[in-house]
Amino acid sequence: MQPELMEHRRAIVESLEAFFVEFASDCHLEIVVFDVAVVPDDKGVAGFRTVLIELNPFYSPTDPELFDWSDLD
Repeated sequence: MQPELMEHRRAIVESLEAFFVEFASDCHLEIVVFDVAVVPDDKGVAGFRTVLIELNPFYSPTDPELFDWSDLD
């Protein structure tokens, strides 16, 4: 793991959690797959901002775009 990630781990997790709470309340789909990026931002949560890159409904024929399902094992 990159040293920068470990150094800012807590702040990154806080930013992701804050994003997810807001996202979950705004999203009207029951099950989704989404990609996000966490970027430094002085106005964001703990100095980081989580940005939604892609959002797709999840159902059996859903295929990954950037990764292969085996990458998650």
